[in-house]
Amino acid sequence: MKYAIWILGFGLLAACGQEQAAPVVVAKPALKPAAAVPVPPPALVAASSGERAVIDAFIDQINAHDAGEASALLDEHVHYFDAFSGQIQRDRASATKEVISMYMNAVPDGHWEIRSEPAASGGAIAYEWTFTGTNLGSWGGIGASHQKINLKGVSFVRIANGKIVYKADYFDTATLSKQLGW
Repeated sequence: MKYAIWILGFGLLAACGQEQAAPVVVAKPALKPAAAVPVPPPALVAASSGERAVIDAFIDQINAHDAGEASALLDEHVHYFDAFSGQIQRDRASATKEVISMYMNAVPDGHWEIRSEPAASGGAIAYEWTFTGTNLGSWGGIGASHQKINLKGVSFVRIANGKIVYKADYFDTATLSKQLGW
């Protein structure tokens, strides 16, 4: 793109009482857009065996419907986000009550399955999952629908000292509502 600066000297000269001169054009050379320097994405690697062991143990305890053992894998000050509530629980007790126990009570036959090898980058781990079961209990204050659920989602996790310090579960809440008949 060419840029040009137009200097209209005749307006300035006329204002000074001098006769009008022809407009003067000063051209600036065309600027080329800077070439975008591609930034390589962070390298994705498989979660370490220790990280994978924590994730597997958490899923195993959730599938065993043992809220106490599952929550024991959470750091005392864990930040746990769940798409259903749309809120972050900021400690183990809240995460256990508002997320883990709520799912176990709402879907007592609930089963979580990891669908992909957890990938790690920059200290975070991501994995896809499927959650299946039947809604037989109250869910967020709404009575049981007795509908089957088959929900896919993704979780992002950070682990420190063998404990989950951050966990965020994302899924399509409209799909969940539709499956529950809400």
